[in-house]
Amino acid sequence: MLRCAMRRAMRANGWGRIVNVSSGIVAQLAAMLRANAYATSKAALEAHTVNLAAELAGAGVTVNAFRPGEVDTAMQAWIRGQDPDQIGTGLH
Repeated sequence: MLRCAMRRAMRANGWGRIVNVSSGIVAQLAAMLRANAYATSKAALEAHTVNLAAELAGAGVTVNAFRPGEVDTAMQAWIRGQDPDQIGTGLH
């Protein structure tokens, strides 16, 4: 797997940066009703990030998750176009 090869190369070089793109949903898991798969995947990504950072501690490789905040994407446009009564006011 490419990721394993990259991790081995970073460890061998004693330097590397891994940045995962997460979401603010992780801080408020119940804020996006009817978005269970999305919330679950982002929470899992952050758990993976913490675990991988611990695994690579002392190797010169840092592992971080970045929460960019709301970004105007097609998903956000779709959410804004939904009926708040159907998807929940918190998500809308």
